Amino acid sequence: MILKDCDFGDLILNFSYQESMYRMFATTFSTPPTEEFVKKVASISLKYDKIDLLGYSSQYNKNWGKFLYFSSKLDAITSSGIAEIVDSVSAVHKEYIENLKIPLNEYEYQLRTHIDRKQILEKLSASYDGISLNYNRSLPEDHISSEMIFMAHLRGITRYHLENDDIEGFFEAIVQQQLFYKEHIATWAHFFTYLISNIEEKISFYKQIGEIMGLFLKEDTLFLQRLMMNNGGFK
Repeated sequence: MILKDCDFGDLILNFSYQESMYRMFATTFSTPPTEEFVKKVASISLKYDKIDLLGYSSQYNKNWGKFLYFSSKLDAITSSGIAEIVDSVSAVHKEYIENLKIPLNEYEYQLRTHIDRKQILEKLSASYDGISLNYNRSLPEDHISSEMIFMAHLRGITRYHLENDDIEGFFEAIVQQQLFYKEHIATWAHFFTYLISNIEEKISFYKQIGEIMGLFLKEDTLFLQRLMMNNGGFK
């Protein structure tokens, strides 16, 4: 057994939660909103409202509660109401995302460091091909959604190794995620999520996701650090 001081079932649920969050972030910024996606955001309050977030800060838990409330309000809306929300959110998506008022690629946040974008794309492509990642090929490798899908996939791999008590594979997957976060996500996450959380809109759909995304990405890498420090469990 890999674990020491935390419950196996709780840790598995945490991994499932984290993978779902990464997938939600990926979908949010990869395509215009659909009724199906808005319903998935709404269903989060039903799926994870009772989750025990292991090692997460009080600040995150406070904001998570706020996001759960937002999700539950969406869940209470009728189908016709959801369609109206999609229309409203689609207009915001077009203005800010499609028209690139907010940069969506890692390279855009590294312009001042004079890093060659070709090298970034080649490095990311090698990482994705290394695990046969299924992602939206119409988007560049350094698109924020592509990087979120990669993290979601790795989190699923981590959970698989945990469920099968594969210690070596478990820690290898964690190290891979930590390196990816440091080399790629950390370069844009703070700036991007700040811009997203300040979008002007009627129902604050992107604001809610942007706020929880900014905190989640920081908390998630700390979560993995604690797992490494405690050999797979929390003290």
